[in-house]
Amino acid sequence: MGVVAQFKTHMARRRADELMKTTLLARAPFMIETKHGAVAIDPIECVWATTVKATDRADDSKAVLEWVPIGGQIAACGKLVSRQTPAGERALHLTSDGTRAPILLATSAKGHPFALASHIVRQRRITLVGLLAAAAIIGTLAPMMPSP
Repeated sequence: MGVVAQFKTHMARRRADELMKTTLLARAPFMIETKHGAVAIDPIECVWATTVKATDRADDSKAVLEWVPIGGQIAACGKLVSRQTPAGERALHLTSDGTRAPILLATSAKGHPFALASHIVRQRRITLVGLLAAAAIIGTLAPMMPSP
C-alpha cells in the first residue's frame, strides 16, 4: 500500500509547493501478520502514516512516494471483526468503529511505530496548548482594546 503525491515546486521559496495530484497505489485490502494471526486492512477505509518514503525531483516538480513496507513494523488501532472470506473461511478485518476510522502507523523493519504514535500525540498536545494560550491572551487583551 502506498501513495504518490505530485507537487509543483516554486522557485521563490516564499511560496509553498502546490499539491497537484495524489494517487493511491493499493485499492484492495492487504494482510498484516500478527502473533494472533493475519488481519485484513482496507486502505480506502483507514487513516495511515508511514516513515518510509522517497522523493523524486525534477526542475519544476517533485513526486513523493510513501508506502507501508513489506516486513515493516506496524501499529494499528481500530475495531477487529471476524468476516467470512470469498473462500468460505473466517478472517479478522480491521474496520472503523462508528465514525472512527482505523489508524495504521508503519515504519521500516528497524523502526518503532509506537514512537511515531507518541510523537504525533505529543505534537498534537503542543499545538492544542499553544492554541489555548493564544485564546487566553486574546481573551485577556480584548476588553482592553478601545471600541470603534
